[in-house]
Amino acid sequence: MSEAFAILPALVFFFRTVYFVADFLIQHHKPEWEFSRRRLLAVRIVSFCHALISGIMCLTTLSLNPALISDPYLSKSQLAVYLTYFSMGYFLHDFIDIFLYGEASVSKEYIIHHTLSFTGMTAILRSEQLIGLASVCLLAEVQTIFLHLRAILQLTSFGTTKFYSAVKKANLITMFLFRHCPTTYLLYYLTFDEDRAPMWLQVFLQLGLSFLFYHNVHLTTSFLRIDGYIGNEAERDLYDVVDPLGDISKKNTSNKSSQKIS
Repeated sequence: MSEAFAILPALVFFFRTVYFVADFLIQHHKPEWEFSRRRLLAVRIVSFCHALISGIMCLTTLSLNPALISDPYLSKSQLAVYLTYFSMGYFLHDFIDIFLYGEASVSKEYIIHHTLSFTGMTAILRSEQLIGLASVCLLAEVQTIFLHLRAILQLTSFGTTKFYSAVKKANLITMFLFRHCPTTYLLYYLTFDEDRAPMWLQVFLQLGLSFLFYHNVHLTTSFLRIDGYIGNEAERDLYDVVDPLGDISKKNTSNKSSQKIS
């Protein structure tokens, strides 16, 4: 893992550059926007870039190395290692970003998710085993492409277009295909099939995947509520719709005006 000391800072710098470029362009084209809306869009653009690149990398990696799925413990792939580093760089950047902007107290679920993911990936890379588990887990980024694209469209006033409606449906479909299915498979694999991994690593990854399972269920139920499939169809704040976990609605409340979805 010695290369991590060069790769991770470079990735943090890359994502930070994307953030500042996005924020500059938003300020230039939408100078009337309040800070919280501008920041949320810039954050979503960074997240979309990560999801798009890592989603393509993940599908390519698993297509070229199907053994990563059939035998997540012993299978090896250098591309899978780079895929893991790429997401670790993003999680590290997002973690730093949350603290820089004083949003830690209202981003607890994201912090737990990023911490467990980063720690789990570190343990996998150090052990040089279960590389396939990390790759299968990162299939979630395929769904995250639609999650962040949905938010970007909503924030940029495309929330009533047919394209936005299609993205909303794709978001829910891929939620089950690329989040729930891989997580369920990996939990089953670690619990019933894998007996070669060290007990500490197996237990830690089971705990991490259990939280991820909860996180996925939370996301799914939030989207089903927001999109009107469950619950009352009450008027919803734009910031809650863009962030299904609801943290942004509590941030910078003095800086944002009340905005409602169409």
